[in-house]
Amino acid sequence: MEISNNDLARILGRIEANLEAQGKTSARIESAVEALDEKLTGRLDDHDLRLRALEKTDPAGMAQTIAGHEKRLAELEKGAARAGVIAGIGSSAGMAILVELLKKKIGM
Repeated sequence: MEISNNDLARILGRIEANLEAQGKTSARIESAVEALDEKLTGRLDDHDLRLRALEKTDPAGMAQTIAGHEKRLAELEKGAARAGVIAGIGSSAGMAILVELLKKKIGM
């Protein structure tokens, strides 16, 4: 099967058009990513400047805030550990009670 020159030119033209469209899309995406990068970099720089300003103006306040967060996290960890122990004991006791009730019903 032979392809005529006109068909070949039409196929190549379509391929070229698709490549151009993809190139435009890639350029658009690249510019959008660059704009997003600039915005994020700006925001991070702003947050960094604010944090440094807070550290300079009130280092004791920052230390107290951090210490307060550390205490709250420690309390949450202790509470979670207690809840785990209680849940473990409760499930063990519940299973023991069920076993004893089944033994009584069976007559053991």
